[in-house]
Amino acid sequence: MKKVFLVVAVAFFGLASCKKDYTCNCVTTDTSDGSQITSSSETITDHKSDAEAKCDEGDQTNNALGYKTECELD
Repeated sequence: MKKVFLVVAVAFFGLASCKKDYTCNCVTTDTSDGSQITSSSETITDHKSDAEAKCDEGDQTNNALGYKTECELD
């Protein structure tokens, strides 16, 4: 019985740490009126925390040019 539990535990932790596909959606808006300028999406294959960090790298604000880009993971 201990061997079965050990095998199940190892399989569970092995599957929990797998890389998965996540979609990062970015929307660029005009800061003066809030209208959407562009949107894009990208698939990131990684662990969730790493995918979130990569997606957040797309966030930026440029007040001189009047736009803001927000990226969120689905």
